[in-house]
Amino acid sequence: MPIIVWGNSGNEAFSLPMQQLTPTNPAIGQLLGWDTVNQVLNYAGIAYNWTTFVTSVPAGIQFPVIKVPSTGVNVLDDYEEGVWVPSIGGTATYTTQVGTYTKIGRLVTFTIDLTINVLGTGSPSVITGLPFPAAASPANQADPVAFWSGLAVTPVQLIALIAASASALTLTGATAAAATLTTQAALGNGARVVLSGSYITTT
Repeated sequence: MPIIVWGNSGNEAFSLPMQQLTPTNPAIGQLLGWDTVNQVLNYAGIAYNWTTFVTSVPAGIQFPVIKVPSTGVNVLDDYEEGVWVPSIGGTATYTTQVGTYTKIGRLVTFTIDLTINVLGTGSPSVITGLPFPAAASPANQADPVAFWSGLAVTPVQLIALIAASASALTLTGATAAAATLTTQAALGNGARVVLSGSYITTT
């Protein structure tokens, strides 16, 4: 990404790529280097006083709103930030219902802060609304729940399990030492779960 630099001698402008901050060959229009005697930047034989420069760095790399997929394994073809609304469905009401996400390529990093006011007919174990469906492979992806309070069970471990191709996570864990974790009906009136995690999406 170039840095565009302007000098005050005739308002000359030239592109100063970051990797060219060392002396290079002026025949291909690159930076000559720093004149240590006159304390000026020398570019293709033109001296610029460093103190008069105005440097403009682009605001960022912009990806298209509609993703243009690439099959290249070394190509980053998507970036997105946003919010999503975690839900347990039914007639549930909430005190806190906050979700955020950042998508880089196929990797989605998300956060949840969910406090149930009244469970009603909502699910006690499944939170829906993930911003992107999980990939079909692997079969399951999992993230630990970092904080909980007021749950309807007393787990010793609680995991958010995301099934293949799903846009939901299932609270899975154990209330005592166990060889296998099982689905936990953990959510009820006043229950709160907070977690941040990541998963691989389809594209």
